[in-house]
Amino acid sequence: MPVHAVLKTICNLCLLAALAACGGGGSDVNVQVPNDPAAPTPSPTPGAQSYRYVRLEATSEINARPWASMAEFNVVDAAGAAYPRTGWSITADSEENNAAVLGGGYRPAEHALDGNAQTMWHTSFSLGSPPMPHWVVVDMKAARAVRGFVYMPRSDGATNGTIAGFNFSGSNDGSNWTLLISGNFNNYATVGNQKTVTLP
Repeated sequence: MPVHAVLKTICNLCLLAALAACGGGGSDVNVQVPNDPAAPTPSPTPGAQSYRYVRLEATSEINARPWASMAEFNVVDAAGAAYPRTGWSITADSEENNAAVLGGGYRPAEHALDGNAQTMWHTSFSLGSPPMPHWVVVDMKAARAVRGFVYMPRSDGATNGTIAGFNFSGSNDGSNWTLLISGNFNNYATVGNQKTVTLP
């Protein structure tokens, strides 16, 4: 008998013995096949992940005061372009809404999505100043590729509330958050300029 035939017979006998040891040949056998090393493992696009909600959290202010403010906010897509914000909604942990304050008083979170750099969101200050951290949460109404965000500081020449330290996170249910990037805007050359943060 040729050698290869002998080896095949021995392998078959070993397989039958193994099946018998496992309880007979009538049981299903789960065979684990290792991944083909030539086949690439699928992975998300580096730096871009899909989320419906994003949260910008201010952990400090440039002058170490307890406020946060923002003229405009947007999310950057996988190609690096800012999204149209039609239909988006935004909430915040704190808003200045005292009508007696100079300049109209109202500085709600919606101002960060209104397309007007002259308006702003500002945390409460006239009726008390809650401590850091502060946050805004944006609901984009559908899961979108998130590559980063755009933060425009207030444009009226003042720096009150201009964010320094930040955390940027994503979520698909608005409750469970994944931290995407942390940083500090004090590391940028010009404090008052619009800043685009891209995920690594």
